[in-house]
Amino acid sequence: MKKVYFTLIFVSLLVNVACKFDKSNTDDPTENISQNDANAIIDYNNAVIDLTDSHYSYLSGIDQNLVKIEKGLENPDDRFAFMGLIMPITTPVSFRSGNPEEPTKALAEEDQDFFKTHIKSLKESFSTVKSKYGELNDYLKAEDYKDDGGEKGRKLISDIDEQIANYYKVNEVVNTKLAKIADVAERTTLQNHPLKDYIFAFKDDSKAIAEFVQTAYKNPNDYHSIEADLNAAYKKIEQLNNKHSAMETPKAEGYHHAANGFQSFNKAINNFLIDARKIMREASTTGELTERNLSTFEQNQEAVRRAYNNFVD
Repeated sequence: MKKVYFTLIFVSLLVNVACKFDKSNTDDPTENISQNDANAIIDYNNAVIDLTDSHYSYLSGIDQNLVKIEKGLENPDDRFAFMGLIMPITTPVSFRSGNPEEPTKALAEEDQDFFKTHIKSLKESFSTVKSKYGELNDYLKAEDYKDDGGEKGRKLISDIDEQIANYYKVNEVVNTKLAKIADVAERTTLQNHPLKDYIFAFKDDSKAIAEFVQTAYKNPNDYHSIEADLNAAYKKIEQLNNKHSAMETPKAEGYHHAANGFQSFNKAINNFLIDARKIMREASTTGELTERNLSTFEQNQEAVRRAYNNFVD
């Protein structure tokens, strides 16, 4: 199976502060959006995040299990072949605000239709993965691979891979569009916010990390084909991190958590860079990025995302 990159979405600041909306600057990209609409879009963005976050750990667990199961079916007589499989669980989604299936009317009609269609597709793919994996789990428990030589198991793995790949593809499209819309909404909401410079600095850092991880996934089995691009992506993260780490620690009144959040975020990025250097050095010798390497990138990116979300939420 081929491991696919899951595009992570970053939370938007949940603020309904009394910002003065100044339309005097005609070059301002936020000039055509009201404060109320901006808040509604941010709420919708976060509802979509709640949905995809609830899917993320389950799909990641499925990914890891499928690699083991696929290898196990190659040697089914090994009594330890399917040991260590952990059944992923899903928990009910608790939306902080909004409903991902009902896009806010603050969005243009075509955008509302876009999100309705794509969120439906995400949920359908996720539901199919759960159903097919349940079937695969029963197949392994009953040891039916002893009757058909693993044929049905391999077919189920192929079907699940296809659905996961489709989910990730749709998720990336949703994330790309939502990120652009939410960014404009945030700039409206944060015009007079005391932490806005830090928030948008962190978003730039996070975007650079996403570009790095996406590059790593392009051709991990032939590292040298992506080495130059990955080195460039690494340097971009490093330069941004150096620039933003040099910013004065936030001292905004009423945001006592901001200083610690600022330090935690920069530490998370530094940890990402440390692991990336080690992995890239090894890959330059071996000529490949392993599944473990890609998982490390993902886990460290998730740590950066959590640090960002803790800062703004």
